[in-house]
Amino acid sequence: MALQAEGALVLRGNHEQVTLAPPGAAQQLGDMGAQWTHSQLNAQQRNWLNQLPLSHDLGAVLLVHASVNEPE
Repeated sequence: MALQAEGALVLRGNHEQVTLAPPGAAQQLGDMGAQWTHSQLNAQQRNWLNQLPLSHDLGAVLLVHASVNEPE
């Protein structure tokens, strides 16, 4: 949050996405991590993650923090 306030570009990636909506029943270790992380974040932090863009287009360069084909 602080870096973004100073002008840094911050993108939402696949891990942030699953943290916002973790699976109900953990099937994999990553699911348990997402559930735990979700429980550690307060509403303001989850809202901040949710408002982050999935990509940023610089013209000749497309920035993503996930897969271009499946950003969510």
